[in-house]
Amino acid sequence: MNTHASEAILNADSGEIMGYVTKEPSGWASATIFGHVFSRSLTRSEAEQSVRDNIKSLLQGLWRYFDADDSEWYSCRLAEIYENRVVVHRTDELGFENSNSFKRVIIKLPTDSNLQVA
Repeated sequence: MNTHASEAILNADSGEIMGYVTKEPSGWASATIFGHVFSRSLTRSEAEQSVRDNIKSLLQGLWRYFDADDSEWYSCRLAEIYENRVVVHRTDELGFENSNSFKRVIIKLPTDSNLQVA
């Protein structure tokens, strides 16, 4: 994320943080709680709505992570999500866990260089 202050978007029912919106020079960015920017909008209202409308499916969707152990990218699902780390489970390209290749990986301070939407 950029250096501007981020504003948390809260779930109206639970009060939990759903994601963040951040003012940028050309508009607003919508991001996950770990900082992955997934959309940009012209207004704050549009950015907030993007978080509310898209965050659940985005986080439940298929991702890919860079495994530093063997310098390869692998498909994964997000298993645990925190502001400073994400726990992923390796999957096949369709998102299914395979007992032969399963791996649980903790990604500290995730960035686009080690965690991306598939």
